[in-house]
Amino acid sequence: SRFSRVETINYSKGMKLELFYSSIHADSDMTPPVTGVDHQPPNPNDTDDVVLVANAYDFESGIQRFGVNLDGTNINPDSNFYGPYPDSLAFTVSMSEFWPDGVEGLHEYNSEAINSFGSESLDPPAAILKNSTSRRMSQNPVKTFNVNSSIMEVLTGWNMISLPREANNATVSQLFPNAITNAYKFDTELGSYLVEDTLKPWNGYWVKFDDAGTFSVVGDSVWDKNISLGSGWNLVATKHNRKLNVPIENLSSDPSGIVSSKFYNYDNELKSYVLSTSLERGKSYWVKATQPGTLIIDDSPQSQNISSLESRLVDEIPPAPPGERNIINQVPLNVNVYQSNGILNFDY
Repeated sequence: SRFSRVETINYSKGMKLELFYSSIHADSDMTPPVTGVDHQPPNPNDTDDVVLVANAYDFESGIQRFGVNLDGTNINPDSNFYGPYPDSLAFTVSMSEFWPDGVEGLHEYNSEAINSFGSESLDPPAAILKNSTSRRMSQNPVKTFNVNSSIMEVLTGWNMISLPREANNATVSQLFPNAITNAYKFDTELGSYLVEDTLKPWNGYWVKFDDAGTFSVVGDSVWDKNISLGSGWNLVATKHNRKLNVPIENLSSDPSGIVSSKFYNYDNELKSYVLSTSLERGKSYWVKATQPGTLIIDDSPQSQNISSLESRLVDEIPPAPPGERNIINQVPLNVNVYQSNGILNFDY
């Protein structure tokens, strides 16, 4: 290998810097270094995290300065080197740790590398000024990424959905052109459905579609770790927009022990409920509570949480879709209900 030493520095906030050194450098070099920076994944919407990946190298002269600029601030903790100069550097930073409340909105970034002889390179490229030391990185051209939309997929027939964002226009007709019903939310106190035309991201809804489709929901992020429960069946949705899926084991309740069922979603092909092990953004779920309270999303779950419900017997199923006959009324009262592969089955 051409490198005599490789050094890895792990910082807080998901940052890592890798430095590669050799003992051979040119006495003079007017060739500028090479640098590049990009975000991953290329489309950062509907992802749990966005990562910036930057690098710089100059195998002849070594790198004297390597800056990574994000939204006007250099986020590389070790930007300047005073010898020996590294030949190559690689820098990564995780946005989920850098911004704990998520990466919503428009972001700008670039990178800058200067070799040991003062030659400079930028990404995105720009004309290099002779007096480049007087120019701030934030004045250089920038790359951008924008996190402001989520993709929703629906199937033919009834779907249990929720809005993943505060949509700019949240009417059913605007969001879902192929919907053939209004949206229905469940009123726990009344024990019945209410028709809704405008959707809110903290509610669960039934909507029926004449065909499968994919829709983009544009709007502000949703961020709340608490999900309100009433006494009885609740049609709930996750409001934790940082995560695509929230495992059931990450849920607790206040007061403790008020959840009296498992979590159910609707299978369109089977036309029946299936048990869920996580709450997925953009969907909604049935859960029953013995009294009013709150479900709490905990990123560091304790040993006592909702997952203990998995050991309980399934003794009833949630209400049927709007206008549909409840499957429980189609079987005798002495029905035996059991679970197989996460699906409710009935012997009678």
